[in-house]
Amino acid sequence: GFSPGDNYFGFRFLNGQAMHYGWANINFDVTNGIVSITEWAYESTPDAPIQVGDTGAPVPEPGTSTLFLLGLGAAGVMAWRRRRKAMPANDD
Repeated sequence: GFSPGDNYFGFRFLNGQAMHYGWANINFDVTNGIVSITEWAYESTPDAPIQVGDTGAPVPEPGTSTLFLLGLGAAGVMAWRRRRKAMPANDD
């Protein structure tokens, strides 16, 4: 599970027939109900592990469609949290 503050996670996705790997930092501001993607990167070489840290190599910039999907996912998490918070508690 995710906790308030910064949370790192790894992800993978298919681009055609090739798998790509990446990581992201998501910040959960529970006080204001804000979810932010603060950092992320992915490896542009298919089926290669992503290098994290100071490797001397530049980190590839994200594509527009990838940014859109990450933003859409963050918006979905926010909507889910709002609906969950608005639901009355069931006392069974």
